Amino acid sequence: MALWQIRVILPDTPGRLADLGARLAELPANILALQVHVTGEHVVDDLVVDVPSHITESAIVEAVLQGGGRQPVVRVAHTQALVDMPTRALRLAGQQVMDPVDITVLLADLLDADEVRWRPGDQVATGYRPGETVMSLPDPDGGVLVARREGMPFTPTEFARARAAVDMMNCVETASMLPRTVVILPDGAEVTLRRCGVSDTEQVWRMHNRCSPESLAGRYGVDTVPDREWIHRLLGHTAGYALGAETSNGAIVALGTLLIDGQEAEVGILVEDAMQRRRLATAILRRLAVAAGRAGVEKLHARFTPADPRARTLLNGLNLPTTSTLTDGVLTVTVQLPKALPDRAAV
Repeated sequence: MALWQIRVILPDTPGRLADLGARLAELPANILALQVHVTGEHVVDDLVVDVPSHITESAIVEAVLQGGGRQPVVRVAHTQALVDMPTRALRLAGQQVMDPVDITVLLADLLDADEVRWRPGDQVATGYRPGETVMSLPDPDGGVLVARREGMPFTPTEFARARAAVDMMNCVETASMLPRTVVILPDGAEVTLRRCGVSDTEQVWRMHNRCSPESLAGRYGVDTVPDREWIHRLLGHTAGYALGAETSNGAIVALGTLLIDGQEAEVGILVEDAMQRRRLATAILRRLAVAAGRAGVEKLHARFTPADPRARTLLNGLNLPTTSTLTDGVLTVTVQLPKALPDRAAV
């Protein structure tokens, strides 16, 4: 017996798949796996069939055509093709969390592609058209990922699947940039630094309400508490990270944000008054700087009022080259990041 993969276009009408199955049964061919891609006017069916070894590729094609199929593509299949796609996708996602591989390797496995290569963004346009054997996807880190699979065109379902895989890869990489870390403060107290998201809006808003007007003004330039909606948007920003400091009782007592724009990023840190002067801001800044460097950021900007000496002291603590500019009463300090900045587990 031999395994074959069949991709065929069928009219989206009742009974067409049954007609195809009847013709394949005459070979005889046993259908072991089936995946349906809905494209609009018709459907694209992926089948894995088991046939006697003497059955030729041309005989399979003829049976598919007699069963009402159009534009059949038939090729030798491997046992991996018997794994249903949801299971396969979950397996790849799990592997990516435990032992990340390059996104090109992941996409090639997911799509059964002949090759997936990275190209500079200005050389290839992203997109896909049904019936093509090439698809191009934007790489979150810049450039374009180009997948090719000769002889078997991609479907809209596969394009959506590939986009989801790229998004997942980006999430895994982002999470690894800001791992959950327990930090020991100079007085022996412990806080957990972890990435914050929109689900932390209420806790972060409460932390803002515990801050003095002076602390708020030092962070935002105004001494009023932002509303929940503004904080929700801040925590949900897709072009950066939010790193919170959480106590053992679940309260968030400090928040650092990193907003990335290409090779530059802006950092901001707010520590509630009761937790200030305990080097908590230093721990947050260092981890955000490490995450920025891993994301390809070369310049890190911080903006504050010239009357706030603590902010400059904080940035100087990175021991990296800095430059300063004063515009309309706002002092901007720019830190030049190296390619690799060492992290620290304690402060």
